[in-house]
Amino acid sequence: MSLKAYSYLILVSLVGIFFFVDKLLNSNLDFDKYAIALIVLIVFSFLAEIYELEIFPRWNMTTGIAMTMASIFIGGTNLAVWVLLFSTLPAEIITRWDKLKISFSEFLIFVAFNFGQLALSVVAASFVFEYFGSPKPPYESIGVFSILLITFLTYEVVNTFLVSGAVALSTNQRFRYIVRFSLKNVHIHFLTLGIISILISIIYFSSPWQLIFTFLPLALVHFSMRNYLRLRHNSHAAFSHIAKLLAKRDEYTGMHSDEVATWSVMLAKAMHLPEEMIENIRMGATIHDIGKIAVPDAILNKTDILNEQEWQIMKTHPEVGEEIIKDLEIYRDVAPIVRHEHEHWNGNGYPDGLEGEQIPLGARIVAVADVFSALTTERNYRPAQWKPLKYSREEAVEVMKEMSGNVLDPHLVTVFVKEVLSKPDL
Repeated sequence: MSLKAYSYLILVSLVGIFFFVDKLLNSNLDFDKYAIALIVLIVFSFLAEIYELEIFPRWNMTTGIAMTMASIFIGGTNLAVWVLLFSTLPAEIITRWDKLKISFSEFLIFVAFNFGQLALSVVAASFVFEYFGSPKPPYESIGVFSILLITFLTYEVVNTFLVSGAVALSTNQRFRYIVRFSLKNVHIHFLTLGIISILISIIYFSSPWQLIFTFLPLALVHFSMRNYLRLRHNSHAAFSHIAKLLAKRDEYTGMHSDEVATWSVMLAKAMHLPEEMIENIRMGATIHDIGKIAVPDAILNKTDILNEQEWQIMKTHPEVGEEIIKDLEIYRDVAPIVRHEHEHWNGNGYPDGLEGEQIPLGARIVAVADVFSALTTERNYRPAQWKPLKYSREEAVEVMKEMSGNVLDPHLVTVFVKEVLSKPDL
């Protein structure tokens, strides 16, 4: 992690903890009045934070936001800081405990940053809520609901920007891409939790003991999200398994797909693409040849040059691959990679003859990785074409430079050669 990233994490941690301690020391919470709310919100919030869900690498979500916002709506800053202290802080220590294997300082900075940015989000949202008079149920006007909405959005905006800043600095991704990813992928989830937090506050002021029943809708939101993520994972695992079954027909294709995925991810990271796009590229590269399942063995394993009829059949595999996955929502952004990976920069590729930047960026990245992998691994049909069975890395680079601007995106070839292949650990 860069010095700039560490500095950012430390700064947010210190500022957040400073404001949190200040609010905690100046809290005048009536513990007798809010005892039930304090206990229920702490327990539910702690469980939510402990069982966080990973949507993508470095992106975790919890239903804890509903508890945090409810604590603000019920008791303002005074209640929210105590809930944060006894739920989020212990949960952060437990969930980041594996960081101790790296170093104590790593563990400390992750816990401090996560707690600090949540503290800043809570303080900012509480300020807005109290500035507008801390309205209590019954919420009988649009104006009051607008205050709740503004409070909720304040929390989300501060939280999203602080976390996005950390991810951008630590992964060299563009800040705006990360913010856009967050808003695109979790807005419905956040909106649902915001509505639940309002309902929790209404239930509390109706009957504090009935707060216990709010566990059910929170659990439903959590498990629905978990099941969606599990379905996403299992679907990808199923198609990866199909790709491995294809390897039993064509051993080269199975090995090749794994290698293409590795090179594709490395190139995507060198381009500083957002994590979501890198994940889509990885999935697309892994199954980019899945359409070959429809190609007969006689063509797939032929060691001689394909005739025109055989070549036309082979060229159908991108369309077949897209047809297999296109109706699955999780592959919505992956299907174009599978379909267009064999398009050429000059427009002479297939299946649609796209050219230049008309070709999806993910497909262009996989194409570069695909060509390099193909050149540097043995292909039995090459001797029939008076070509070497396998090219050396240096020879492959020269071939790719010749293909640059014709078959391959010239900029991506440059980045691949200068920033990926130049890595000393390769």
